[in-house]
Amino acid sequence: MNGGLVGRRRELDLLLRLREDARGGRGSTVLVLGEAGIGKSRLVEALDGPVLVGRAVADEGAPAFWPWTRLLGGPHARALGLAPDLLCVDPAPAARFQAIARCADAVLAARPEALVLEDFHWADDASLRLLRYLCAEAGLLVVVTSRTPLDGLSGAHEVRLGPFGRDEVAEYLGADADPERVSAVLRGSGGIPLYVREIARAADPGAPVDLARRRFAGLSAGCGRLLDAAAVLGDEVDLAVLRADRTAVAEAVRAGVLVDDPGAPGTVRWSHALVREARYDGLSRDDRIEWHRGLAEVVTTASERARHRLRAVVDPASRAAAIGACREAAAEAVERQAFDDAAGWYGRVLPLLDNDVERLDCLLSTAGASHRAGLVTEAVEHCRAAADLADRTGDEDALARAAVVVRDVQGPPSRPVAQLCARARAVLGDEDSPRHARVLAQHAAALVDLDDFGRAGPLSARALEMAERHGDTDALHRALSARHVLAGRPTDVPEQLRLGGRMLALGVPEASLWGHIWRIDAAMQLGSMAEVDSQLIDLEAMVDRLGWPLARWHLLRAKACRALLVGRFAEADRLARAFDEVSARTEDISAQGFYLAFRWQLSRWTGQPEAVDPPGLAAGEDIPIIMAIHGSHLLLSGHRDRALLRLRQLAPLLADLPVDGRWLGTVTYSGRLAAALGDRATVALAHDLIAPLGAYYGNASTGVDGSISRHLGEFATVLGRHDEAVAHLRDAITMERRIGALPCLAVAHLTMARALVAASAPGAVEHLDDCLHLSRQLGMAPATAEATALVEELTGVRGGVATLTAREREIAGLVGEGLPNRAIAERLVLSERTVETHVRNVLGKLGLTNRTQVAGWVARTGLRG
Repeated sequence: MNGGLVGRRRELDLLLRLREDARGGRGSTVLVLGEAGIGKSRLVEALDGPVLVGRAVADEGAPAFWPWTRLLGGPHARALGLAPDLLCVDPAPAARFQAIARCADAVLAARPEALVLEDFHWADDASLRLLRYLCAEAGLLVVVTSRTPLDGLSGAHEVRLGPFGRDEVAEYLGADADPERVSAVLRGSGGIPLYVREIARAADPGAPVDLARRRFAGLSAGCGRLLDAAAVLGDEVDLAVLRADRTAVAEAVRAGVLVDDPGAPGTVRWSHALVREARYDGLSRDDRIEWHRGLAEVVTTASERARHRLRAVVDPASRAAAIGACREAAAEAVERQAFDDAAGWYGRVLPLLDNDVERLDCLLSTAGASHRAGLVTEAVEHCRAAADLADRTGDEDALARAAVVVRDVQGPPSRPVAQLCARARAVLGDEDSPRHARVLAQHAAALVDLDDFGRAGPLSARALEMAERHGDTDALHRALSARHVLAGRPTDVPEQLRLGGRMLALGVPEASLWGHIWRIDAAMQLGSMAEVDSQLIDLEAMVDRLGWPLARWHLLRAKACRALLVGRFAEADRLARAFDEVSARTEDISAQGFYLAFRWQLSRWTGQPEAVDPPGLAAGEDIPIIMAIHGSHLLLSGHRDRALLRLRQLAPLLADLPVDGRWLGTVTYSGRLAAALGDRATVALAHDLIAPLGAYYGNASTGVDGSISRHLGEFATVLGRHDEAVAHLRDAITMERRIGALPCLAVAHLTMARALVAASAPGAVEHLDDCLHLSRQLGMAPATAEATALVEELTGVRGGVATLTAREREIAGLVGEGLPNRAIAERLVLSERTVETHVRNVLGKLGLTNRTQVAGWVARTGLRG
């Protein structure tokens, strides 16, 4: 039989080629897919050299980052200076996201040959997040095996392994294999490589599971007991937990049932998941339960204990033990901020409960953990189930609690949340209490998201009055949140600051979180950057303490906008990818919409529209802000007709838009789109809507759009109101310069130049020079191209740098430095007459008449001698 790699030549060649690319700095991700036994592990084992390997396991009790911990603990990883403690997460101050970033940075810096991560269909959420984070960076080969596809690995090479054909089976059996035996093995194995190997070893082929069990034949009784315990314990076997006999371990390894890991002498693993499954399935019911019960007494983690307790439930006593263990595991998961794990453990408790009071409490705990994990749809469903049970049992308090679990989200969840609030209010009646204040505030916030401002306003006022009367901190928090949602107009900025201050004064972590966010938004609109930076520092410290995904998302989003404001585009891009990663598993459509909107803003400044996913934007068919962004993206991408269609769908909505936090962006984006497409009526409407807001900025923790005065100046130019346009743009330039908003300042100079040209007024070229100075430094390709074209139009220069020879460009640059012909000739070791000839050529090609004009042209183009 052939002991080497059979078949898979094309797949192995791909891995080897990508490894060479990675050595040259071009990293990639390979996802190897296929069913159990198809040969995924055998393929990746062919990558020789110092490869770092980690494996996920099928055990619910495995700690977060388990495959990465194993990878970092291997000998090759240690030789590179890596260690598992990179992923140590302090349950109090540290956040899981910090551990992910820290580990990814260390691995990237260590430059291993390749990373191999096996069985990621079993990977925990934290491990998947680290994988996605690392794969977004360049420079490493990452090979992942999985039985099923994995989400979020954009750009990965997908390799699907299929069964062996007759040629591969014959190759495995050897050149002298009888054709009938080849046929028998192929027929019995279905071409699955693991089964091919087992059948080829067996004297009389049988079912694959029977063949796996035959490996156990002839083993000693002691070895058999070890394998029974190991099958119950999991894929990776901690020998200390089993107090395993060395002789039995050695026997199992020699038989090819267990595999030794020299890098971790305290553990062994099963040779294949199917072998473990065969042993586990072969246990009698009584033996299996007894093993789980016994192991629950000796394992060291709450999650492992809960897993074994669940599999040992047979009577009221064992059910109570399982309920207690799952609750302990859920509490431990909450402590380490793994809220998705906590929701899972609470969910396992539910079927075991036969008491309505306990079921209600567990449903609400599950909903709370799901909400904190960002699993909004699941949280809503658990709240509905809790409300139904509360109705049946007459539990008013549980009904009120079910209404207020899912909060601070937008989009589809708002309707069921409003319905839950209505059900609770119907029961609470005229009750004057903190819980009623909480329900009223939650109802108001949901109604605002549903654009029902008429009902939301009175409810919000009533909630705040009731909460203040009772002095209940949680009720006040929720009531203030509802008031803030209603204070979404730019002219409400003073109110937003006041509400943020009140939230901070409550002294509750969650309230303080929102207090910081609101004050950042308000300060961005006012241009108070010192306040923004101060609040960001406090917000980051708070997020580290809380560790909630939603809190981390808000922080990263705010920092991305701060970086975008000053033109640190690469940093803004990195932070945007980070906040998208944090929200990847959430079901909050608003979070996904914010990411698309931010990516579009970034592409608008840098000229990379491919950075935005058009289908994602097109999906927001009936959301005005997304419609406006999508139309602008289409225009930026060259699809003028489709952009015009989008504008025609959007324009009739503008006059009656609810004035909330999305109103300003919708109006300004629509007005700019209309200006580009020649729709003067829509430009006039947009101008009139934002006319009172010239002193504010369209900046927030959700995006950067610059001073509103700039938009007013652009709209006034289109409408032929030239004096007004210049006045607005003069204000805009002052405003952007004051806060250091360099991208917005560059565009304000460009917009002023266009306004001066339209007014036939002097000074346009000077503003274009200022624009080009900034846009070239920052990498703003659209502004650079437009300003350059307008300079050429105004100065009569045509063709630009590309029309000059290398020597002419060199001499033009030296003219720009103020050097006379003689000095240029001396520097370049040319005759003065030759220099004169080159200068004449430059003047002729550029359509200029003197050296001063050449110097001005050089300054605008950024040419250097």
